[in-house]
Amino acid sequence: MLAKKVKRDHTSDHRLDELERQWWDANAATVAQVWQMHDEVSSTVRRAYLKRARRFLRGGRSGVTVLELGCGSGWVGQMIAGPGFQVLGTDFSASQVRLAVENAKARKIDAYCKYLLATTTEEWMRLLAQVDGVLIHCFLHHLSGEEIGRVLGVLRDNLRRDGRVWIYEPAFYLLDKHSRSRLRIAPRVSLKIASSLVAILDGLYTKLGLLDEPVAEAFARLSGQAAESGWYLSPKEIPLGFHEFSNELQEHLRIVDGYWATIHLVGWVYRSNLLRSVTLRRVVNRLVLPFLALADKAVSKEHTYLEGELAAPNYGFHVWECTKQP
Repeated sequence: MLAKKVKRDHTSDHRLDELERQWWDANAATVAQVWQMHDEVSSTVRRAYLKRARRFLRGGRSGVTVLELGCGSGWVGQMIAGPGFQVLGTDFSASQVRLAVENAKARKIDAYCKYLLATTTEEWMRLLAQVDGVLIHCFLHHLSGEEIGRVLGVLRDNLRRDGRVWIYEPAFYLLDKHSRSRLRIAPRVSLKIASSLVAILDGLYTKLGLLDEPVAEAFARLSGQAAESGWYLSPKEIPLGFHEFSNELQEHLRIVDGYWATIHLVGWVYRSNLLRSVTLRRVVNRLVLPFLALADKAVSKEHTYLEGELAAPNYGFHVWECTKQP
């Protein structure tokens, strides 16, 4: 078992790029079931920050078209697409693009969503002239340093003057020394209760055999493969260094706002999302998950605490809201 790699390579070779592509083509369905989540669970986890994303990208305009880079199975854009908000998604994995098309049809929002396979920067770069904004949800951390710089440069050079860019990515602090500040009493108590509640529920799910075991076992195999290889999950993905990425981003775009969107919540709901019973999943989602979301929100505002909590290799998910440089 290797330690997780936390330093991003500046360049990527063809072998690693092909390994990443093959990994996603082979595992897209499993990752979608875990990361995408069932609709009601995903809504609880993501509703607040995706509502902010929609409002920011729309920018008061009556109708917009947004380019979603690395759209995967399409669920992110589909959560905010609708009348007046068109989503044009691209991904380098043919399996993911097929899933995105199928999911849009199943949700009956395919009138507002279109998906294209794009394996090079040039392929999606041409689409920037057709859109009003760019949605990036957990895409950049799969790229090398050189590739990230290229993407940001393309956005800087080709984004419309009134265009907007919304970015949500896993990130951690790459600092030499970390000090863990004490949480204020309210978030500390809510964090302790939330963690205990999750542990109790997880134990019950296992004891009573309530989980979708095939999905759980498939994801466990991927996690085991990642641990043995020193990956986070797929071969190329590494969370962004918060300060390093923020500084680089400011060289290309203007950051108008930023915030930690989710810290523990994605991990907390993982096993509840795998409940086989739709009824039980909805009960847990209605009675328990909203409290977990509130506890996570409280912790996300404790910035000095997070510098210790999110020291690499631990990470949370941060949002950067950007416009074109004046």
